[in-house]
Amino acid sequence: SDEPSHAGDPGGHSVWYSWTPNKSRVVELDGCTTTFEPLLAVYTGSAVNSLTPVPTADAGAGECEAGRSVRFDAVAGTTYRIAVDGEGGEEGHLELHLRASAARRLTVTTAGTGSGSVSSAPAGIDCGPTCKHDFDDGTPVTLTATPAGGSTFAGWSGAGCSGTGTCQVTMGVDATVTATFVSRPASGGGGAPPPSPP
Repeated sequence: SDEPSHAGDPGGHSVWYSWTPNKSRVVELDGCTTTFEPLLAVYTGSAVNSLTPVPTADAGAGECEAGRSVRFDAVAGTTYRIAVDGEGGEEGHLELHLRASAARRLTVTTAGTGSGSVSSAPAGIDCGPTCKHDFDDGTPVTLTATPAGGSTFAGWSGAGCSGTGTCQVTMGVDATVTATFVSRPASGGGGAPPPSPP
């Protein structure tokens, strides 16, 4: 009676699993079925009435021909409670797969005396000081830096990027890119004029 709603749906025929990874990594959880629409949810905690939801990202059908998959960051030594249910209380046969994700993580940070933001195409990165996003393996990603008022973009570093144009990264491995912004010198007059030459 104290069971949480999974992905916002109360379900009604849940099955629970417990998993403790020995290595931190991004993992995908596949619920493969052709007989009903599955609900997948991940939690931490030891009591069903005091569980903490773990943020997950939709991963389509994963490696299933039909079903649902979610992706989440697994931390070594943390025990995860995995709930499998059916939308609206549906039930049926399901195969559950837990596997290391083929996604590659792109982390973007900003540095320097100025400020600005970085966005990506395809979408996923849209941040100020730091952000991260998981892209499918092999995805080409273009990063664009936009300086804030009073700042200029000084250039990229990391993942083979440099210069002040766009940064092109192909996600074959996890990558970290830094965008450096610098403050523009204040302009304007004021103060005493320079002395006249003798």
